[in-house]
Amino acid sequence: MTTIPLTLILAGAVILGVILGLEYLRGVRSRPGMIAAHLILGFLAMEQMAMLLGGSPNGQAAGSGSFGKLTAFLFFVSVLAGLIASLLRHRRTSSAVALAGHVTVATAGVLGYLAWVTHL
Repeated sequence: MTTIPLTLILAGAVILGVILGLEYLRGVRSRPGMIAAHLILGFLAMEQMAMLLGGSPNGQAAGSGSFGKLTAFLFFVSVLAGLIASLLRHRRTSSAVALAGHVTVATAGVLGYLAWVTHL
């Protein structure tokens, strides 16, 4: 299975995440459509990563190593932290901590993915 779809999905999620982050830092309320697109791209990235780890039709797993599994786990934790941040948006401090965790884990996940893909 090719990694191009996942790379494009992650690029879109990162671009939207940067835009949303800049709006957050400026104190501007983000548009719900952009938030929804970022969320959908995050879930699509997790789904594509699961497909990569699941293997190909000939029975060989593309990401059978632990590095691919760690990257998938980081994607999962990132999506979870993003959802928690959105649920805590009325509690400013808790939301900021969850959002910082989301950004940190997402960055680690994307960098881990890029390192993993270069070694496939």
